[in-house]
Order: sequence, then structure tokens, then C-alpha cells
Amino acid sequence: MRVFGQLWENGRVIFHEASKITSIETKELDFGYQFLATLAISDKKVEAFSLKVDQLFAISNNFAICDDFLVGFLSERIAQAHLSKTGEELKGYLIYPSYVNMPIESEPFILLKGARKDFLFKEYLRIVIEHNRITKTNLPLRIVSSSVDEFEKRAQHAVANNCDSVLIPYTEDEKILKHFVSICKELKLQPMVSLKFDTAAIKRLKELGIECFRIQFSDFGEFGQLSSLLKDFCVI
Repeated sequence: MRVFGQLWENGRVIFHEASKITSIETKELDFGYQFLATLAISDKKVEAFSLKVDQLFAISNNFAICDDFLVGFLSERIAQAHLSKTGEELKGYLIYPSYVNMPIESEPFILLKGARKDFLFKEYLRIVIEHNRITKTNLPLRIVSSSVDEFEKRAQHAVANNCDSVLIPYTEDEKILKHFVSICKELKLQPMVSLKFDTAAIKRLKELGIECFRIQFSDFGEFGQLSSLLKDFCVI
């Protein structure tokens, strides 16, 4: 495996050639390692890691789940993350808005292994949440479900029962969706929509003022796409 152009093996980075990297920090985790580099200068596109994979189960811009490991970026504060696979080689890039002619800290990434794929994915999400200081609440969101035809009546029921949100199934009827949002805001409720993963539909709902979603996923890769799309929005 190469980390910012340098060889990494047996838990340490071996600097073997000149590069634009000032330093590479490695931190041992319960199920792998975290990597963070200081770039002396930064091209617009920087290769953060490169490694061979036998089988790829899921890939997104932020992470990839392979046969016996998971690799993924923890943040996109300055640079945008991008993963790609050509043949047996998986590469992770950091794409900066412009050339940077001064020392800059990279976005960190982690390599997890030694457990089942579903466990590694949950561990990755836990570390992302911790790294980005995403706050969590122990209080459940009190939701009233409704059909598209009865949400006005169900919204009144939600208010009477001190609920927080009304959930309806997705519809392409924009007039209905706008009215749904209007009713919820008038009653100080959170409008929520249930749908299968669909980036175009989710973008459309965001534009209409809907910030909470119940989404059905078909694979891990879809979750990665959604995390980049929704940012601080609420997903159940």
C-alpha cells in the first residue's frame, strides 16, 4: 500500500523518494490505522492512497468496502474526496479547489480490517461521527405516519399527541409536497418523506424544504453518496 506516494508496510511509512509531503502521521486504531499528512505544497489533485484489491463490494467518493478491509476518508473540510478503481488498483484522491503554495494538512483517512464487513462499516461511521463532532441525541424523534391523502388530518393528530414529525410516502406531485411542507411548518412539525434511494428525488425534496428522510438502501455505496448529498440533514 502507498500512502501519499510513500510505501506503508508493517504499520509504518517508509519514505523512499522525494515528495511534496512534509510528514505523515499514523495512529493505531482498534481495527486498523488512521493516516494524516502535512503537504508542503498541494497540487489540485493529490493521491492519498493506492492499494491492490481482490474484490470490491462497495465504493463511493468517501469510502470503499473490499473483501477483507475498509478504507475511507473522515472529512472533506478543504478538499473533496474521490475514490476510483482501475484493474486491481484502488486509489483515493483529495481534490483541492486550487493549487496551494503553502503547508496544508490533508484530510485524514483510515484503513480498517480484521472483522466482518458490516462491523467495519459501522466502525467507520462511528469514527466519522466522532471525528466531525456530530452531536447525537438520546431522545427519539416522535413520528406520525400518514398516507398522501390524509396528512392534514394526521398532522392535527401529531400536534394533539405532542409528536415532532409527520411522515408520508414519496410522491412526484409537487403541489401536494408543497402543501405538505406548508401544513407542517404552520403546525411547527418536521415534514418527513419515505422513499427508496434516488439522488434526483432527494435533491428535489431538499429544494422544497424537506430536511428529514426515511430512506431504503440497496447497498453500502448508496449510503456514501447520500452522506455527501445530505450533509447535516436527518436520515432514518
